[in-house]
This record gives sequence, structure tokens and C-alpha cells, in this order.
Amino acid sequence: KCDERLALLAQVDVEAFSKDQKETYLYFVDHEHFVKEFFHQQGLFLAFREKLESGDIDAAKRIVDQFQPALAIEKYAKTIQHGQITKGEQGILFSMGVRWVPYFLSMKQLIGMDDIRINFGATSHEDLAQMAGVKTYFIDARKAYWNVLGEKETGRKVVENRVKSVEYPEIFEQGIVLDSKTNIQLNAFSGSETIIAGKYILKILLTSEEPDSRLEVRINDSVYDVAINKTTIRSINISLDGQSNPEIKFTPHEGTTTVCGLVLELKEENK
Repeated sequence: KCDERLALLAQVDVEAFSKDQKETYLYFVDHEHFVKEFFHQQGLFLAFREKLESGDIDAAKRIVDQFQPALAIEKYAKTIQHGQITKGEQGILFSMGVRWVPYFLSMKQLIGMDDIRINFGATSHEDLAQMAGVKTYFIDARKAYWNVLGEKETGRKVVENRVKSVEYPEIFEQGIVLDSKTNIQLNAFSGSETIIAGKYILKILLTSEEPDSRLEVRINDSVYDVAINKTTIRSINISLDGQSNPEIKFTPHEGTTTVCGLVLELKEENK
């Protein structure tokens, strides 16, 4: 239908239009291009879900390679530049970036095609909103999305860090204080859907202003003693069975430790 409407619009003689009329005409042309791309991306999403639920992971991966939701957002941004942009249009543009795109990223995370990233820091909540969101995202300099967990989500105090790090500098700016036993579930953005089985690398981003801080990290049946010196990135090899997602259990032993982030990455040989 979009192609049919675009063909009709292409027949219009725009030379006789005023400036405002041309803007209106171009709005509808670009809107058709946006709608076409939006439904193309949504069709890919549904095709992916069908393959994932049937257990055909290889086919699902081939579909993921075609995901480009940003193209639809770019086309919508171009559309609303014609005429005066309304608050509603701005809201739709923002909403697609923080509500629609994460669904695509989450599907990639479920099959190991994108890292699962958790940033511990301040979160935003609109308790008086009629349909208040429950997710807070941080988009880093590389345009990677991080799920942000703060005091409301973890029950732990959020603090600003004075120590700096060359690697993941934005993520190390904040964290939650591990002053008691703390459990963190590693899930994709979509929630508790199970991540595919495989061998992964878990990176734990930790800070401490005390020289001899230590904590215990328990993942499934494995226990690790971790020493923290200013900024520490501890990498741990873990295996997932595809039946349940890992829970990271922190137990402080010495000093005060802050956890700033978690990154779960499928090992290259499993991709």
C-alpha cells in the first residue's frame, strides 16, 4: 500500500505549490517511506520471534543481521522536519528510541549477538504518570545501550565515584555500594527470557577507594574471591545451560566496594 500511495504522490505536479504546500506534500511522501520501513523492521522482528521459538537459532541469527530499526527512526525524524514539529511528534521519536529499539537489541542479546550490559546508577521514575515506564537506559559514546539499575531496583545506595577509569569511563562514574549481600539477575532488556546456551565472558566493573577491599562473587556453583584496587575489571568465564539466566551474588568481605557495571559477552568461538 505504501508503494501505491507513493506512486500516486509521484504523479502530483508540485511546481504550482506554494512553499507551505510543498512542505505538506513532502511530509506525506516522507511519512510513507517511514511507514514502509517501520513495518519492514517489525516484520523482521516477528520473523525472528518465530524462528527463535521454534529453536532454529541459525535462522534467527540470519534475520538479526538484517535488523536496522534506526533506519525507521531516521525516516521519521526526516518526516517531522517538514512544517513545525509538535510535542507529540517529538514524543514518538523519543519513544521509538527508548521503547521500540530495545526490543530489537534484546532479541540480539538472547542469542549472543549483542552484549548484555548493566550500568548501576541513578534511575528515573515518574510515579504519577498514568503509564509510567520501569526501564532506565544509558547510551554510551559508542551508542551502546545499558540497562540502568539503581536504588529502587537493587535496594542499594547509589554513589558518585571519585576514582576514574580509562576503560568504560562513563560507567565508572556511578555505582551501587555493596555493603551487604546483593544478588543481581542477568537478563536481556526484555526481562526473564532465557539466554541461549554457550560459553560467555562476564566482566564485573568494580571500584574502591580503600587499598585492600575484597568480596566474594558467586555465580551458580562457582565462587570467586575478588580483590579491588581503585578501578578493577574482573573477567570471569561462565557457561550457560540455556535453561535459566545466571544470578550474580556479591558478598562483601573487606573494605567498601562499589559495583558500577556488568557486561556479559558470548565468546567469539560460539558466535
